[in-house]
Amino acid sequence: MDSNFSVSFHAVYSSSIHEALLFAHQNGFAGIQLAIESPHFDFHTISQSPSEIAKIRTYCTQHNLYVTLHAPDDVTSLFAIHPALREGVFQYYKSLFDFAEAIGSPLVTIHLGRMTTFPTDSIPLERISPLKYPPQDLPLYREALRDNLTRLVDIVKDRFILCVENYYLNPEILAVLEPFLIGNKIGLCWDYPKTFSRSGEKNQDLFNFFTSHLPQVKQVHLHDLNSSGSGHRIIGTGILNFAPFFKILKNTDVLDYCIEIRPEKQALASFRYLQRNGLV
Repeated sequence: MDSNFSVSFHAVYSSSIHEALLFAHQNGFAGIQLAIESPHFDFHTISQSPSEIAKIRTYCTQHNLYVTLHAPDDVTSLFAIHPALREGVFQYYKSLFDFAEAIGSPLVTIHLGRMTTFPTDSIPLERISPLKYPPQDLPLYREALRDNLTRLVDIVKDRFILCVENYYLNPEILAVLEPFLIGNKIGLCWDYPKTFSRSGEKNQDLFNFFTSHLPQVKQVHLHDLNSSGSGHRIIGTGILNFAPFFKILKNTDVLDYCIEIRPEKQALASFRYLQRNGLV
């Protein structure tokens, strides 16, 4: 295995963090990405147990493993505008980030959330999408996202790397995100299959954005797509060619290549495929 590649798997079906770490250690993974939205991985409960925190840190240190965290999807949206909603989101993130620091996580990945869209028949021939953003809302969403990202970065305080995944990113969002990348305040998580549509067509604008910010790419998500565009399939069984992608990232400073396939045995099959083909 190339020492430049630290490969983890998405821990979703493991019964505990320790079971996931044991599987990682026994099968050559460098770590795990914890699906903290899963109730049995409730970090609030774990945070209340100093002995449990110490156990996780000790095991990781002894076996040279790491635990990265993946925040939930839209429930923690950074497009929240109402003050009460914002405060709830930030109270959650404060707790999450304290937990990340406690267990020594090197990286936390988030989804920014989504702007609310509404169906319309006013432009029936529109090719991009039948969903529309009310134009009055766009500047409000831009301002909210900018303010919320600024506050989130301040909460992190360089305790770990905060990464934004390419989940529902569009030109409006990328324009707000870019100054944070240029200032090295946040990193990127490149979920490679999400660069493609369900028909397998590459989103060239999104692809160009990530290739123009390769120094900020700190985590990569790997899974395959089947012929209908459905994701999170075993690598090597779908339509994606990963060789050109790995060449692009060859000289970058990616900290974690996470095989985002569930359950663990499927992730392991994907890992072995990558190894057999000399990709990692």
